[in-house]
Amino acid sequence: MTENIEEKKSILPHFTESIRQKLNEKLAAAQGEDSGEEKRFPGASVAESFFQKLSEKRSAALNEDNREEKRSAGALMAEKILRTVNDGHLSSVEKTEEFLHKRAAVEDEPLKIVKSRLSRDNGEVIDFLNTQIVCFGDHRTASHTVLYLHGGGYTEEVNPFHLNYCAKLAERIGALVLVPIYPLAPNHIWKETYDILTELYKVILKEKQGSVTIMGDSAGGGLAIAFCQYLKTVDLVQPDHLICLSPWVDVCMEDTDYEPYRPLDPMLDVAGLQTYGKAWAGDLDLRDPRISPTFGDNHGLPKTLLITGTRGIFYPDICKFYENMRKDGCDVELMVGEGMNHVYPIYGLPESKPAVARIDEVILS
Repeated sequence: MTENIEEKKSILPHFTESIRQKLNEKLAAAQGEDSGEEKRFPGASVAESFFQKLSEKRSAALNEDNREEKRSAGALMAEKILRTVNDGHLSSVEKTEEFLHKRAAVEDEPLKIVKSRLSRDNGEVIDFLNTQIVCFGDHRTASHTVLYLHGGGYTEEVNPFHLNYCAKLAERIGALVLVPIYPLAPNHIWKETYDILTELYKVILKEKQGSVTIMGDSAGGGLAIAFCQYLKTVDLVQPDHLICLSPWVDVCMEDTDYEPYRPLDPMLDVAGLQTYGKAWAGDLDLRDPRISPTFGDNHGLPKTLLITGTRGIFYPDICKFYENMRKDGCDVELMVGEGMNHVYPIYGLPESKPAVARIDEVILS
C-alpha cells in the first residue's frame, strides 16, 4: 500500500525531521545550490590536478601522432627484440670504432650463405668481379629485374631478413632479384662498390627483360639514390623505378634535430652512424652527393617510391629529401608507416602489408 509521503513524514519524530533538514541544507551547500560555488573536501583540488596531469602524460605517451595505439602486437614485439639485441655500439664514437676494428678482421672473408636455404628459395650465388651476388628467381623466365642494395650502415653484411624479403619478392612478382654482397667499410670505401655496381648495371641493361628497378634499404637505400644520381655523370640510362626503404640520405647528419627520434629508434644513433659514414667516405666530404644524396641533383631521376617509419631516426631527413625531389620535378611518392620502425616492410609485420603491396605494384607498373 502506497502512502502519501507527507503523511509518512508526519509520523516521524520531530528530531528526525530536523536532522533530515540539516542534512539537506549541508548537501545543498556542498553542491553549490545556495552559494553557486562548489564545496569540496580538503585536498580534492590537489587530487584532481594530479590525476588530470597523469592522464595528460599518459595520453601524450600513447597518442603522440597516435603511434602506440596503431601498432600491432607483432610490431611492439619486434621493437622489443631489436632493443634487446642492440649492443649499443652506435651510441658513441669510441664504441663504434671498436666495432669497426673487429669488423676489419673478418670483412674480407666470403659471406657464408646456407645453401639449403638458397635451394629452397630458388636462389644461387654467383661470382662477379670478385664479389658475390645472391640471385633469386629464374633469369630465363623473369619479366622484371630488381637490383637490391642491402642496408647495414656500409659496414654490416646482408642479413636473413634481407634475403627472405628478396626471395619472396622474386616469387610474388616473377622477378629476377640480384643482391650484390658489395665491399664494406672499414676495409673498403664507396669507390670500389660504385665500380662494381656500374659494371653490373651495364650487364643488367644488356640482358634485361621487362622493367629494371633499383631498390635498397637504409644505407643501401641511400646508395640506390646516390647511384642513380651518379648514372647521369657516366651517361647510363636511369632504371624504370627507384624504391627506397628508410634510406640514409644525409650521412653527415648535422642539419637536423634528431633528439626527438633517438629514443624512438631501437637500432640507430647519430654518433655511431657518423663514424660509419666517415669510414665509407674515405677522403670524400660527407656532403658529397656520392655519399649523401640529399645534396645531389635529383633532376631526371626515375619514378621513385620512398617508404619510412615515423620511429626511425632517418624519418625527418627522408621527409626533407622527398620535398627536395618534388621541387626538382621528380615523380616521387612518400609512404609513411605511422608508429613503424626503421625498414619495417622487410620484417613481415601486419603493418608491412600495404608497403609490400605498393612495392609490388610499382615494380609491375
